[in-house]
Amino acid sequence: MVFFSAALAVMLALPGRAEETVLKLPADGKTMVTAQMQAEIDRVSAAGGGTIRLPEGTYLTGGIFLKDGVTLHLDKGATLLGSTNHLDYTGHKAVVGAVNAKTVAIEGEGTIDGRGWGTIVKESAPNRWKIAFFYRCRDVRVEGVTLKDPASWTCYFKECEDVVARGVTISSLVNFNNDGFDIDAKNVLIEKCTVDSDDDAICLKSDNPDFVPENVEVRDCRLSSNCNFIKFGTASHGGFKNCRIHHCTLVPASASRIRDWRGLPGVTDPITGLAGIALEMVDGGVMDTIHVHDITMEGGVQTPIFIRLGKRKTYGIESSLKNVLIENVTCKTGASLIASSITGVPGMRPQGIILRNLDLTVKGGGRIANAREEIPEVEKSYPENRMFAKKMLPGYGFYLRHADGVRFENVKLRYADGREEREPIVQDDCTGVVFDGCDFMKPGKPLPTGAIVCEGSYPMGHLQGTATDGEAIYWPFTGRIVKTDLKGRVLASTNQPPHQGDLCVVGDTLYVAVNRGEFNKETGAVSEVWSYATKDLALKNKWKVPELVHGAGGITYRDGLFYVVGGLPPTHKQNYVYVYTPDFHFVKRHVLETGYTVLGIQTASYERGNFIFGCYHSKEYPIATLVCPPDLTSFKVLSTPTDVGLIELNGKLFIARTERLPGSKAWCGFLLSVKDSDPLSAIQPVAETAGR
Repeated sequence: MVFFSAALAVMLALPGRAEETVLKLPADGKTMVTAQMQAEIDRVSAAGGGTIRLPEGTYLTGGIFLKDGVTLHLDKGATLLGSTNHLDYTGHKAVVGAVNAKTVAIEGEGTIDGRGWGTIVKESAPNRWKIAFFYRCRDVRVEGVTLKDPASWTCYFKECEDVVARGVTISSLVNFNNDGFDIDAKNVLIEKCTVDSDDDAICLKSDNPDFVPENVEVRDCRLSSNCNFIKFGTASHGGFKNCRIHHCTLVPASASRIRDWRGLPGVTDPITGLAGIALEMVDGGVMDTIHVHDITMEGGVQTPIFIRLGKRKTYGIESSLKNVLIENVTCKTGASLIASSITGVPGMRPQGIILRNLDLTVKGGGRIANAREEIPEVEKSYPENRMFAKKMLPGYGFYLRHADGVRFENVKLRYADGREEREPIVQDDCTGVVFDGCDFMKPGKPLPTGAIVCEGSYPMGHLQGTATDGEAIYWPFTGRIVKTDLKGRVLASTNQPPHQGDLCVVGDTLYVAVNRGEFNKETGAVSEVWSYATKDLALKNKWKVPELVHGAGGITYRDGLFYVVGGLPPTHKQNYVYVYTPDFHFVKRHVLETGYTVLGIQTASYERGNFIFGCYHSKEYPIATLVCPPDLTSFKVLSTPTDVGLIELNGKLFIARTERLPGSKAWCGFLLSVKDSDPLSAIQPVAETAGR
């Protein structure tokens, strides 16, 4: 692909200013100075151009318009304060604007504050002002300044040519439509800027079918957004040609005052953006020769790549999208389960898209049922990652539909933060898709219908048990306790000691057996019980239970007493159950003549009039589950493993399972319903072997 270079020479070498005027205006932030500033701009322009300096201070103004040859320089400490009355803005409504002007600039170390926070309005509401707006101008420069809090867009170049924005800081998080840079221009260079925006950070637009933005370069920027970080569209009537965006870092926005995406699949963080890279052609234009490369997505990105060719406002003219190269892109962590996608519609197909040297880690958690969902066409819908009925899409990495000639070259796909059953890439009505040197993490084996999967993955170790109070499920992973709703969605979590075990719920308190990794010692192992509030998992209390000399492993509760179990060195042929009062004074020890079980007893529960004790097991030591009556005078051996827990929900028994994610050190946990044919479904107290 060939990109422009000669045009940059025009933009980088701006003529010197013949005159410099230091404005002496009321700087109290209360006195309107609009008329005086406009008069000085008109005078300097008429005299052939020059620089107008605003010294340190706060200057209250309505909309002012730059004229030919005028540079507005804001000294360090100077703030141009926008009026909050929309009647103080005329024409195109901006604090600083320019129309049909040549050689104009805003520069300096000062700030333009639009104060657009007065009233939160709906999307596209009228009578709102931008910070900077340039319409049909040539030779435009914005450099060094801070632009903050617009009532709508921040800095908009519309049908301009030869534009430079360098070293600009944008903070636009106070209202809807708070884009950072909106670029509908030719021969543009934006570099070394920082954008922290509620709406799209970098947004190329094409409103006029007869004006096609082209020769646009964005480089070396730090971008944050609660919507899209890098976006072409949505307005795409003319199209985009020969554009390059590169060496940018994408990070979460500093705040999200008006958006919360946590209703979307897999979104758990309050601050996230939609797509890292969004290419959208839906209004009849042509997208051709686009190069996006060397992009690092450090966090907060729901969907790394979203490419859409559609029919939103085509008016009978078909859009086209071709010759796109996206390369050297890293996504370190995913913020949703909505996969990347490249989609067209029947009769309009993206073509010639190359994805090269991508290393994308996305969020896992999709089930096989999600992979089988029907995805609507929504040909005329507004294009965004959630447009397909807010579904997570059939593949965890990419979903391709109605596309031709897509190439994946050296693409690495990984998932984290959850167990994933979807395939890495799913195609529907595609031709010529090529995979060259790719490495895709395999999905997990599909779980049965009705399984409950704990959201997330946990790198410190596997699941140790489970408990429920009927309203939530509690999952103790090594080093972390997680509270979820009854569908497995995380509600709260807390870090724990290096090794805790099973747990139980009594009232509004969670009780956890803790051994700090000292398990199965002959004597002197750590044995404790810690308690937490079920509401927020705040730590409440700690007790030592030294009677468990081999280490505490599991705990359950019955009729006002706690029953604690634990480890077992290989020299022992009996298991022990220790009984405690509610404040953990020792009552007695029960002995079960089980013979050796691997590492003793890991989990304890009391279900349907029985104690259920879960044991690790092996071919040599096959005991998996012990079922005991309330008086613990006997036991029955079952082969169904319950070594990471058993709970009852809505009259149905569930067995906990844990597994390591493929190719990862992280673990996940899930619950499987006990089959009616399983002996656990009809457990009854029996007396087969005496205990004491």
